[in-house]
Amino acid sequence: MDAHTSRKKVSSRSLPLLRRGFLQRPVLWLTLAFIILLPTVVALRMSFFPHIGPITYRFDGKEMGTGTNPLFVKSQGKYLFLRLSLFLPVGQPTTFKIKPDDCIESLTINGKTVAPKIAKYCDATFLGRSLDLSPYLRQGENAFVFRLKDTGGKAGIRITPQYSSLSFLLLNQGALILLVLYALALLWPVLRTSPVRPLWTIGIGGTLLRIFYFVVTPYSVRGHDMQAHMDYITYVALHWKIPPASEGWEFHQAPLYYFLSALWMKAGQLLHLSKEAIPRMIQFQSLLFSVAALAVALWIGTLLFKRTEKLERLLFACLVASFPSLIYHSVSINNNSLYLLLTFLLIAFLIQWWKKPAPRSWYLLICLLALAFVTRVSALVFVPVIGCSLLFHNKIPWKRRLRQSVISIILLILLAGWLPLIRFGFEKNPTNSLTFSSQSMNSKLAVPTDAKTFLIFSPVRILQSPYAYPWKNTSSREYFWEYFFRSAFFGEFSFPDELRAIAVLILACALLLLPFLVFSWVKLTLHYSHWVFPLGLTVIFVLGAHFFYRIFAPFSANQDFRFSLAMLPVLMFYLVWGICAGPKPLRSIGTYLTIVFASLSAIFIVLLGFFSS
Repeated sequence: MDAHTSRKKVSSRSLPLLRRGFLQRPVLWLTLAFIILLPTVVALRMSFFPHIGPITYRFDGKEMGTGTNPLFVKSQGKYLFLRLSLFLPVGQPTTFKIKPDDCIESLTINGKTVAPKIAKYCDATFLGRSLDLSPYLRQGENAFVFRLKDTGGKAGIRITPQYSSLSFLLLNQGALILLVLYALALLWPVLRTSPVRPLWTIGIGGTLLRIFYFVVTPYSVRGHDMQAHMDYITYVALHWKIPPASEGWEFHQAPLYYFLSALWMKAGQLLHLSKEAIPRMIQFQSLLFSVAALAVALWIGTLLFKRTEKLERLLFACLVASFPSLIYHSVSINNNSLYLLLTFLLIAFLIQWWKKPAPRSWYLLICLLALAFVTRVSALVFVPVIGCSLLFHNKIPWKRRLRQSVISIILLILLAGWLPLIRFGFEKNPTNSLTFSSQSMNSKLAVPTDAKTFLIFSPVRILQSPYAYPWKNTSSREYFWEYFFRSAFFGEFSFPDELRAIAVLILACALLLLPFLVFSWVKLTLHYSHWVFPLGLTVIFVLGAHFFYRIFAPFSANQDFRFSLAMLPVLMFYLVWGICAGPKPLRSIGTYLTIVFASLSAIFIVLLGFFSS
């Protein structure tokens, strides 16, 4: 009897430990499998994929030099000869994109001259023309000899393998696929039991959408001044100091993102990765920032909508998971990806603090503001948002407001005051820091500034010309709101003709949803102003700063929605609230339009992987 009781007590005490052990054991085995499989997949990729050896080059009458692929050097003559070895472990792939600067006059592979109709051309694209070289290639080592014609500037070649078979495509992205499967396996127990399972599902869908876009998007595609940002990162990786703003197009930018990216660049150099691989590593950093920003955006939705408001949460999640502009920045080589993560965090903690104004939350908010400022100086627009929120919060005594204000100013100066001191106190020419290099923008981008450019908004014209072209007058580029609206969904990029119909449908859905957004903003401002006070301030100050920047620097590119992208979660809240709190007959219409918009946006992103821009 006593023994039985004793055994029963022991087993009841050890039961939680046993359960914990069973929960931890699958995680342990999964992690061990991941640690073993990851280097295996990487090793397989290196074993099966082609390797391009050192390139020797010589201009007519000049000394010989060496380099690596891609090779672009300062021109020293009209003709450039290049020799390289390309090793094909399994005889595949046999199709390569070859970009000459400027023209291929002749190409010899393994002693055979490639037909001029295949390999005699000039090319101005980034990756070059796709060439099927199967008749000339063999398994093992292949000797390439190029004769290039150059017209000045830089001369050289870029060779990029093109993978067509499914096995090569899977092996090429094997490490990323393995990482996704590992993450999903770890999340599966949470997904099975979580009461917010639909939000998890949408979040995973949004993450997979970003990963897919990362896989199919080269670092040179749909970016803003990519090379100028790479110059900043390279400077930091070499000198580990902030470059003078006057010495580079993007050197006026705040430094945090570039120092983090320089760590990736240094890691790539230590691993002896190719020149092409390092930008992809920095893109991967942007992907991580983007996935984290998506998680924060979903958190914002749970802060703004109660657990019982399931439809509102789902609509909000669908919008932030599939919104095209957020996905474009998941591969961008610039500070926008980190800035979006930090500003989304700032908005989330601002909402949380507004509900429960604890001092600890407030000072965390100030730290986030400082980090956002040293990432991108446009974070200054949140200073009046946060300041007014503190000033007008009715649950904080005046003495405490004054004390928090003084401590916050001191904390901001300590954390971020060094940046303006460096820019304006120690640099000889702070012009670029003051003007954000706008004084150097091309005059062809200039647009007029008058009342009508800010008052006219034509839905018909938007649907007729769905993309925002900064260099062309055909897209009514001088009208701020039209350019702003187009660029919210498609940036300033060009897209394949096959996707134009989907782009028009996306814009049509967005135009039909606009009245819900306006209705919500007006009603919440008039009737629930204290509840949405910091959100309304965010919209006012972010848009106001964008207006001022457009007037101060009247160029078409300065109307891009990306300058106001930080307020996107707030706009999505207003839109969803307007749909669900509007007249009953219109709720179903708004809900279906939102679902259609999110679905079309996801389809548009996926199709970018199958059509060339």
